[in-house]
Amino acid sequence: LYQLLLLMLVTTAFGFSNDKSDRLSQFPVKNLPLKGKVTIYWNDYKVPFIEAEYDSDCAFTMGLVHAHLRMSQMHLVRRISQGRLSESAGVFTQDIDHSIRTLDLGKRADDVIAQLPDDVRAWMTTYIDGLNYYQFYVKERPKDMAFLDIDIEPWTLKDIMTMAKLL
Repeated sequence: LYQLLLLMLVTTAFGFSNDKSDRLSQFPVKNLPLKGKVTIYWNDYKVPFIEAEYDSDCAFTMGLVHAHLRMSQMHLVRRISQGRLSESAGVFTQDIDHSIRTLDLGKRADDVIAQLPDDVRAWMTTYIDGLNYYQFYVKERPKDMAFLDIDIEPWTLKDIMTMAKLL
């Protein structure tokens, strides 16, 4: 566990710049598949607030914002939740992967997804569309993802459900 925490600490050193204008310049704002007007406010602590005319636009934009702020963390947590941490961290995390795979956090994800109300499933799917739009919009992987040799993989609803079980 200590080595895993150290690995996560090291990877944050390779992330985005703390300069607000530099970070915002990387955020997509043109040709977004939105139905209406969306406004994102960033306070002095760099916390985003989203106002949207349509719920689907809010979901999509939330996916964009989460990917913009946390893409590397999300990919790392997805690997952990799937028992794939050793792909990045090496052999010393094989016991963690074995334990997570034994738990099989994604085992019931399809059942949970099938039971979601249609509007909730649609909202979550649109959120995931925002995640995927952002990560395929960016020109290159964040430095910490490159450091950990994490390739960009499309997000699915099952990924989100499996991560939720871990968290």
